[in-house]
Amino acid sequence: MNFIFCALRHPEVQAKAQREIDSVVGPDRLPSLADRASMPYVEAVVQESLRWQPPFPIPALRMSKEDDVYKGMYIPKGTIILVNDAGMAKDTRVYKNPESFNPDRYMPVETGGNGEPFFNPYGYGRRICPGRHVSDTAVWMAISALLASCVFSPAKDKHGMAILPRIEYGDTLSVVYVRQSLLQL
Repeated sequence: MNFIFCALRHPEVQAKAQREIDSVVGPDRLPSLADRASMPYVEAVVQESLRWQPPFPIPALRMSKEDDVYKGMYIPKGTIILVNDAGMAKDTRVYKNPESFNPDRYMPVETGGNGEPFFNPYGYGRRICPGRHVSDTAVWMAISALLASCVFSPAKDKHGMAILPRIEYGDTLSVVYVRQSLLQL
């Protein structure tokens, strides 16, 4: 949903990714995993879709197994610990203008990007998601196939003005369409 929302709001990003796909795979097939390394901008779009609004803003809870001290703070054994993925995704020390959707942030500085690191939405340490590789691959395949086969554009109102979706936050991220956004094949 993040990707579709952002594709509707950022047609220039969608067009740039589609040009890259066309230059790598041509018009006769969908991208495959073998093409992934040859499409750095598509990779950046996927990664930015995960960073811009993390799928699980506060992932699974953790509990400290023993007393600990972190940056001068005492953490007693049994303390429930929340990892704030949403906060880390918006850290201005790591991401310039983190509220904006900008896949170019990951591109090398030499090519005009910011050279910022990919965001990790899959957890950390011993408890990192064991299915992260499957999930990462599935998300990349879905987004690259959508980019290769669809053009996302918003519906128009009776005056010809674009009806852009708005985003609302609840227990989970949901994209709410003001009316019906148009998906053109």
